[in-house]
Amino acid sequence: MAGKSKILIIGGTGYIGKFIVEASAKAGHPTFALVRESAVSDPVKGKLVENFKNLGVTLIHGDVDGHDNLVKAIKQVDVVISAIGSMQIADQTKIIAAIKEAGNVKRFFPSEFGMDVDHVNAVEPAKTAFAMKAQIRRAVEAAGIPYTYVPSNFFAAYFLPTLAQFGLSAPPRDKITILGDGNAKVVFNKEDDIATFTIKAVDDARTLNKTVLIKPPKNTCSFNELVALWEKKIGKTLEKTFVPEEKLLKDIQESPIPINIVLSINHSALVNGDMTNFEIDPSWGLEASELYPDVKYTTVEEYLDQFKSVCPRVNEASILVNLVDMLMALSPIKGNSILVLCRDWSNSSLRNTELPFQFSRINCTEIALLSVDYRKKHSGHPVSGRPSESSQRQQKQACKVTCLTLKTRCNGTKRAAGLQFLWLNFYDLTGDNEVSWNFTHQTGSEKTCQKSLVPSDEGTGRARPCRGTLERALTTRLGVSDHLTV
Repeated sequence: MAGKSKILIIGGTGYIGKFIVEASAKAGHPTFALVRESAVSDPVKGKLVENFKNLGVTLIHGDVDGHDNLVKAIKQVDVVISAIGSMQIADQTKIIAAIKEAGNVKRFFPSEFGMDVDHVNAVEPAKTAFAMKAQIRRAVEAAGIPYTYVPSNFFAAYFLPTLAQFGLSAPPRDKITILGDGNAKVVFNKEDDIATFTIKAVDDARTLNKTVLIKPPKNTCSFNELVALWEKKIGKTLEKTFVPEEKLLKDIQESPIPINIVLSINHSALVNGDMTNFEIDPSWGLEASELYPDVKYTTVEEYLDQFKSVCPRVNEASILVNLVDMLMALSPIKGNSILVLCRDWSNSSLRNTELPFQFSRINCTEIALLSVDYRKKHSGHPVSGRPSESSQRQQKQACKVTCLTLKTRCNGTKRAAGLQFLWLNFYDLTGDNEVSWNFTHQTGSEKTCQKSLVPSDEGTGRARPCRGTLERALTTRLGVSDHLTV
């Protein structure tokens, strides 16, 4: 029996690329990753590179712009998988040229991992983005390179944690906005499942020169069905607002980049139904879950289960950080990459522009909670300050945050910046009573001014337990239980 193909992944430190590298290595393929030298020193990508090494991945330093080095790397493998980002899709012509020169590649997987671009009817700017991917397909075919295309449809982590609601960090529990009539069928796939299906196709003769669409039946549903599933899980009916297609098209035209890109892709999938409004013809395509019934993929229903126990209003929890050179507003979910609106005053090109705000994508593992200390700030009643018979119990219930540090990057240099101001809002798990914490922290000084507030029963003034609320909220949303000090 022939050994498993040697695989080179280009873009392995990117969003979907890291899953593919890991899946390839764990499946026993000799795995190579083309990484820039700058990735090694990057605080986030450097950790990925170390993980690759631990998995036995061979690292090759370089990028798609170094033709000779790229050809040399390709000659070491049998299969090339491109996972480069959407802004570099056109650069895949350089990969095609290198593969052609190397002359040894048995299969090329260009960067797809989205909708099937040969079966979409999108408006701008998504239309141009899809057309670029289609042009890469035609270039691969014209070069006579053996290929497999893998349209994976929606990334689960991009949409399901918020049910595609802008500005939230958890699925809504009161109201929801639905594009169009909500009846178009869409597909959501967990990222590591996408990687697993992709690697499965590498040595499968059935997938040669075919499109392998990842459209598992249990992950295919309309948006209305998705909302109904979530309502069933939380035992509550959401207030629904439907956005007519005409309004959405107008919003696309009037919105800046990248919002218009996101909206136009959503229009294609959620209104047009471009993910599912065509049949897969065996002459050109196959469905991944039918090809590989042994793969136990995560269903949409299973994916949503992780959000059921989140605090009722924790989606509104936010951190406002005021630094010398940057203003950020974010609602973090540990491990997920999220859009952050930031104003970077250290960037002179932004100082004189009419719209100094820009969208940036950060990984929330950069947010480090150093210490949360549950102590008694006041000795008496939490509202009036009078002595209380339950002061001993309240001492354990009162909360204060002693130190938070945000690790950020400024001008390419990693640094830890003490927070000048922070505001946290969480809600009591048992009664929807708001709990707020304010604090200021003077960097470089032990002097810290803090204020603690314990929620009280409406009309009684009695303290409600909030220790569990804060602890569960933080560990659920940020995963920082190892940093909690009680």
